Amino acid sequence: MEQPETGGQFDRWLDAYEAMYAALPEHGDSTCPNCGQPALRLVFTGEPSRRIGWAQLWCENCQLGIHISRTAVPDDVPMNDRHTPVAERALYVPNYTLVTP
Repeated sequence: MEQPETGGQFDRWLDAYEAMYAALPEHGDSTCPNCGQPALRLVFTGEPSRRIGWAQLWCENCQLGIHISRTAVPDDVPMNDRHTPVAERALYVPNYTLVTP
């Protein structure tokens, strides 16, 4: 599999994350910074009682994405509990290729 380019592409992914986060609980602009398809998905996992966790943003079309650690999760946004086994989590996250800085 071809590796994604680094640097500028990571910044575009961060911009996509910020736009989607700002629109929560709505989906906002879900256009992939890599392939241009409207197929971005954002899932949070962490401590539901504290509303702190990490975010995973990926494209269902090209299977590229980023991981954001330690972020606040808005109260009205569903999230996975980090203590729940991965196979039992309500919100599915595939094994996507990470875009790195």
